[in-house]
Amino acid sequence: MTIRVGLLGMGNTGRIIAESIFRDKRFDLVFAVKKTTPRPIDYRYSVETREMLPHLIKKFRPNIIVDFTKPEATLENIKCLSKGMGIVIGTTGFDREQICALRRYGRKLRMLYAPNISSGINILMKLCQIVHRFWKDADIEIIEEHFREKKDSPSGTAKKISDLFKQEIPIHSIRAGAITGEHKILFVTKTQKITLSHSSFSRQVFADGTKKAALWLNQRRRNKFYTMEDVYGESIFKD
Repeated sequence: MTIRVGLLGMGNTGRIIAESIFRDKRFDLVFAVKKTTPRPIDYRYSVETREMLPHLIKKFRPNIIVDFTKPEATLENIKCLSKGMGIVIGTTGFDREQICALRRYGRKLRMLYAPNISSGINILMKLCQIVHRFWKDADIEIIEEHFREKKDSPSGTAKKISDLFKQEIPIHSIRAGAITGEHKILFVTKTQKITLSHSSFSRQVFADGTKKAALWLNQRRRNKFYTMEDVYGESIFKD
């Protein structure tokens, strides 16, 4: 049985995700939504404007909504969803107050909050936990690089990595050219340094991560605010 997906957000990343879902036989891309009026000739699937979202949800009854828009738009989009629906949120740039709002909506929806949606980033975070577990005296710094137009700085992923350590970690952000995405975590003592890094060569990593997230969320039956830690399992080590 295919998973019916509605995609919100047709920016550079959203278009790649849409094409990947459209080509994947496990999914049925029932609609996509973009901010400006689309030209049907530009797409091989149904694309409408944001005003049509309530109608599209009622007509196509998607199993999963995928949102790659902006924080303010995401919070408005959620209001159109019915109780129990599933939504994967790949949007980044939420502040703490907005995340609290998402958590409240998560009481009536199956919500997967996934600003760190690529598999490599999630593996990197597990490795960070291992290093920190055995090297607690090391200083930690995070360096993240993204394309010039990326709005949020630091990135949502960098903030998530910082939160792993339960202490204030300096984050250095670079916005330049067409860098798809790179995160480096430095663990440094007076005599040694360990550097963990992850680089994205293509936005296809976000499409692959989105499909994994949608497959996982579609199997959940409980209305809850989930994160990618739920998808990849709990911490490797526990104190």
